[in-house]
Amino acid sequence: SPGVPRPLEPEPRMASGPPSLSGSPVRSPRPA
Repeated sequence: SPGVPRPLEPEPRMASGPPSLSGSPVRSPRPA
């Protein structure tokens, strides 16, 4: 919603790599 301080990383966490297969909130290219 407008006017709300959203987190640094929004829902689509493809900033550092592809989304985790497990859907975990990890912003890494691939979970260890």
